[in-house]
Amino acid sequence: MGLAAYVLRPEGRRQIAQILERHRLHIATFLFVVGLLWPLGLADDRVNEPTRISENALMPGQVQTYFGSGDFKALNAFRNEVRLWQAGDRESRLDSIEGILAAAGIATARQHYSVRPRPDVVINGTNIYGILHAPRGDTTESLALLASWTRDRDGVVNEGGVAILLGLARYFKRWGLWSKDLIFIVPEHQEYGSQVWADAYHGETPGGSDSLVRRAGLIQAAVDLEFYGQDNRFDDIDVAYDGPNGQLSNLDLVNSAIHITKHQVGIGATVQHGREEETWKGKVSTLWKALRSSAVGVPTGSHSPLIPYRVDAISLRVKGKSDGMHDDASFGRVVEGIVRSLNNLLEHMHASYFFYLLPNTHRFVSIASYLPAALLMATGQSVLAMGRPTKDSDMLAVGIVLATHALGAAIWQSANRASNVSIAMAYVLQIPALSILLNKQALRSQVDAYRSLALGLLLGMISALNFSLGYVLAAGTIVFAYAPRLPRPAGIVVMLSACPALLHALATKSGENFTYLAAFDWSFYHCWTPPTILAIAMPAWTLAFAVVLS
Repeated sequence: MGLAAYVLRPEGRRQIAQILERHRLHIATFLFVVGLLWPLGLADDRVNEPTRISENALMPGQVQTYFGSGDFKALNAFRNEVRLWQAGDRESRLDSIEGILAAAGIATARQHYSVRPRPDVVINGTNIYGILHAPRGDTTESLALLASWTRDRDGVVNEGGVAILLGLARYFKRWGLWSKDLIFIVPEHQEYGSQVWADAYHGETPGGSDSLVRRAGLIQAAVDLEFYGQDNRFDDIDVAYDGPNGQLSNLDLVNSAIHITKHQVGIGATVQHGREEETWKGKVSTLWKALRSSAVGVPTGSHSPLIPYRVDAISLRVKGKSDGMHDDASFGRVVEGIVRSLNNLLEHMHASYFFYLLPNTHRFVSIASYLPAALLMATGQSVLAMGRPTKDSDMLAVGIVLATHALGAAIWQSANRASNVSIAMAYVLQIPALSILLNKQALRSQVDAYRSLALGLLLGMISALNFSLGYVLAAGTIVFAYAPRLPRPAGIVVMLSACPALLHALATKSGENFTYLAAFDWSFYHCWTPPTILAIAMPAWTLAFAVVLS
């Protein structure tokens, strides 16, 4: 009570303001360092927790799987078919896939689409999907299995994934235990086709794509099969669970897939393509891969486009090896176990976490443990603005900060119609104009304070929506607080090397197509990262650079 009374008195508030005025840089530095290093402590088992299944109805590993005993020859036949389709024409391949599904008694349909991922590239594709209606259901809920035909980045064919999906479609038709519809999807392109199909299934039809003529119930969960290349053996399965904008599948689905893989079928499991290490270094590496993937914000596989529609989806990824320990049939048993566990659900998965980090397959970090990392750095930016006396130039400083961010938002809106050079010039030309405007020390100090305050508030909001993006932006903008306090030449070098748009272009390897790809990621993938960079981080960089030059 005594401390509260002291803080509430005018003299108490005045003394606290004086302390902040004298030590705000030291306090901010402490917050920056602690927040930046916070994730390193998350790899310690005293901070993270053992994974567990919260949804009892899943009962992973409690059913006997039968796939593979009499289906191995069928899998080999389907693999040979896939290899023949690669040598044939596209239309005959589509007819053959649709014919196999139809022969199994599954209602099929096609969806044509056209995508322009680059200004000079147009990709045309056709998704094939089939629906097996549940004999014991009422067509209100469904599960989805996906296996894309090719990988977007290199065009490698998903031989094993498509063969296993076709084998499972034929196998599942023979069982009458399904309480949910089963949807089998073969997108022609891993991410383009999956995104178009997911949008169309949920009522959004992007330009250049068809609507869907067949539908099943609300999709509860989805499993994507990735087995690229010609080898039909492998050693372990990687479980991918991250969606766009840092959204994640329910942790129960991830844990169930790992449990079935490791303990029922006896196959090694990994996350983020990391080795299953118990060392602190190995866990930190896995956490960093997860942060980097979620910060970029674009889909990471055919499962990702479904997650924003509240569909818990994962990808099972294997890397083929000629001398691997396991074969196609083992992979199929894993998928059968997962689908049969999901078939037990009576409601949408909700009992477990939707916000988490996985340092390995059997430990997880909850949001309460990792969110302070970004919030501490965001608070550090806001602390730099505290303790400053009120001045007549406050309103002008606030107006300059708001106008710069508004201009950044306007620049973002024109990104799909502008070149890299014009976008860069739109930001660069603001710097000398602002530096001339900030020639008075009082105004310069106030603008720098309100820039830090606005950046801290915005970083806190971003961190609540996408922790990984908020953490990376908070770490990258720390230098904005120190560059104005350096000698001018050093400050200029620091600011040039910390340009957010340049760093994002280098990280995504977008190069000369940066502005087009930024607009494409937003309009097609619904990715938040490009507008966050251009409308929030770049205006803050512009203001900090102007303060350095003034």
